[in-house]
Amino acid sequence: MHTLTIEQPRFWGFGKKRRTVTLPETYDELSPQQFRAIVIYSKGWITEIEFFSLFFEIPMDKMTELPPFVAYKLNQTLAFLQNLTPVNKMLIDSVGAIIGKRHLKLMPPGPKLSGMTFQQFMTVDTFFAWYIYSSRTEYLYNFITSLYTDPCIPFDVINTDIYRQAILDEPDNTRELMECIVVNWMLIKQWLSKAYPRLFPPMDKQPDSGGSQSGKKPRPSSWLPVFDALVDEDFTRINSYQALPAIDVLRIINRKIDNQKKSSRK
Repeated sequence: MHTLTIEQPRFWGFGKKRRTVTLPETYDELSPQQFRAIVIYSKGWITEIEFFSLFFEIPMDKMTELPPFVAYKLNQTLAFLQNLTPVNKMLIDSVGAIIGKRHLKLMPPGPKLSGMTFQQFMTVDTFFAWYIYSSRTEYLYNFITSLYTDPCIPFDVINTDIYRQAILDEPDNTRELMECIVVNWMLIKQWLSKAYPRLFPPMDKQPDSGGSQSGKKPRPSSWLPVFDALVDEDFTRINSYQALPAIDVLRIINRKIDNQKKSSRK
């Protein structure tokens, strides 16, 4: 992270106006607003000058006053944004919700999925996969509701119907924000593909939907067979495995698959 100072002549040429902007150097350093600006600009929902205004928190009228060379230099500082890179945390760090007259701030898991149980991970990733497959808003909001939760309530006792409606009732939860969260989870899945390649094939190595004879997308795979194989029909362990930290269970499953692959080659 570094800072940049922009100088502009004042009206009538007396002195200079100085504005200091913060420049991230990696995706992990992006603020929630900067990440949102990237996503909505990449989708064509805002113009380039609107993107710079949001990203650097410079009012639009001030952006139009910047000399072309300054805008060019700002653009150069953001070269790292040309390719989406994996991240291990939710850059959208909270989602508002309204229950009755209470305004709540729902929180995602911490970096590297800290605080996330395997049960929550399976739920989140299943709704995510179904939303990508179908583009149906019901899966989108189920995905958001499963990912952003009340930190005071355990995931397995949350009333998802109440919290889904609470998220919908918050005016700031625009569709743009929801889509930013979807992209954020995609970047986490890319990070998981590097950490646990047996479980999460890289995006460029996943089956192409165009390869099916029907021309339709392949239906999302389920986590249940993976979970069943992990529990190995010992039903007394189901609840304990569901309550384990997600990252620990993913590590166990990845190691099991890796050992099976090695055994089959002998």
